[in-house]
Amino acid sequence: MLIKNEWTRKTLEKILRLSLLSTLSVALASAPSFDCKKAKTVVEKEICNNPHLASLDKILHSIYGIALKERFNNEK
Repeated sequence: MLIKNEWTRKTLEKILRLSLLSTLSVALASAPSFDCKKAKTVVEKEICNNPHLASLDKILHSIYGIALKERFNNEK
């Protein structure tokens, strides 16, 4: 896949690196990105009850944070 936009390429590389690191740390931290004591919806409760889903939630939360930061930095 050829990515012509330098910002997009760099962002995707950062996301990939974070995903790989996060995946390796799944065994160490399986808590989701939110407080399970405050979980109300069926989806939130399922994420809290499933360590794999909790890890994926944390990874997604991290990736989203990076994307927001990158976008904010490029708008300056």
